[in-house]
Amino acid sequence: MTNVPAQVGIRSGYQKSPKRPEHLNRSDSGFSLTSNGDEAQRRLDDFAAMVADAEAIYARLPKEQEPAFYEMILYPARGSNLVNRRVLLAERGRRLWGFRA
Repeated sequence: MTNVPAQVGIRSGYQKSPKRPEHLNRSDSGFSLTSNGDEAQRRLDDFAAMVADAEAIYARLPKEQEPAFYEMILYPARGSNLVNRRVLLAERGRRLWGFRA
């Protein structure tokens, strides 16, 4: 299980992401909801896959390695996924209902 963090991070493209989750603007994320193959949905799918990969690895770890993996990989992955969902789905909802932020 060498390079586990690299496997999880590279799988999602987190390091190459155009915007880190903590830098998303709540009113306009900058990701298209309609063009370029729905960039926002692709981002949501990528982050969900990253969490799934991290959880699968966590399930196979020895007990003594679980706390470190949870703190350094799983918790940040879950948090990033939730921030992306909160911002991008709220933006999608506002656009569908015609609200302006």
